[in-house]
Amino acid sequence: MKNLLIVACGLMSASCGHSRLVPAADAQIVPDATDAAYAVADGVRVVVSLGDQEGLAREVPGDVAPIKVRVVNHGARPVSILYDHLNLRGRRGHRYRAIPAVPLEHAKLARALAPIRPCFASSNFQVAGRYHDLYPQLDPWPAPLLRDESVYERAYLSWSDHPPDREVVRMALPEGVLGPQGEITGYVYFERPTSSESSLTFDATLVSASNVSEVSSVRIPLRME
Repeated sequence: MKNLLIVACGLMSASCGHSRLVPAADAQIVPDATDAAYAVADGVRVVVSLGDQEGLAREVPGDVAPIKVRVVNHGARPVSILYDHLNLRGRRGHRYRAIPAVPLEHAKLARALAPIRPCFASSNFQVAGRYHDLYPQLDPWPAPLLRDESVYERAYLSWSDHPPDREVVRMALPEGVLGPQGEITGYVYFERPTSSESSLTFDATLVSASNVSEVSSVRIPLRME
């Protein structure tokens, strides 16, 4: 996807040419981390970090932008972590989608990558059953997680001729279910926003894994500088 942008082992920035994403003036800033912003809904805290890229930028195409995301669940319900639920929204509402690091049909890729050990530790997290072959050390969530598979397949094509290598997948936020008192961290790879975007919103939809009618959302204001 041309002219497009977009939550390790350190904080990371997303840039567009000479521009980069930073927290907006009205964002809630993480103490002692001016490049990280957060929001909380129903006890679930989501942090996006926009600092040092830790060299990962060399491993992804220019039209794919990574953002480090940390989710901490202090609520009473398990919540689904799905790329369908994570977006950057432009000032006029354009949606820049999260790009899966692993395709839905990934048998050949799984054989090439072998078992993946995520770069970041997690607690009380169960990986989506569909990806348990890639992440065998993580307990699987026993029920299917609903997603728009056609969107996933189209989004994965954003990697074009540069499919993510093992380290990019290791640093990615796995899909799955985060239980109460659980925590998960990883990079989410987004379509790169166009240079005309001056402000964006990181939008995370929090859906209960046990009752899909229970939905809340987290929104974090960002800007380009």
